[in-house]
Amino acid sequence: MQRIYKYQLVLTTEQDIAIPENAIIQSVQTQKESPCIWALVDPDAEFVKRTIFMYGTGHIVTEECIGFIGTFQLAHETLVFHVYEKL
Repeated sequence: MQRIYKYQLVLTTEQDIAIPENAIIQSVQTQKESPCIWALVDPDAEFVKRTIFMYGTGHIVTEECIGFIGTFQLAHETLVFHVYEKL
């Protein structure tokens, strides 16, 4: 049985999140000015580490960031961030 779970992100360039194995990331958005990803998960699966990268518009993006997740905005749409997963 699969469920959609939310994972709150930190505003930093690189972070690891613990998420059930084979989770499918669906979206990135803000909730109450906090960036979050939503993923389709099997809650009974073993947790694995996945690396998430976050870059502001105009910042240099490393080559390892090829799994684009999405874009979100903060501070009344004055800050724009682009979220990738290390594949």
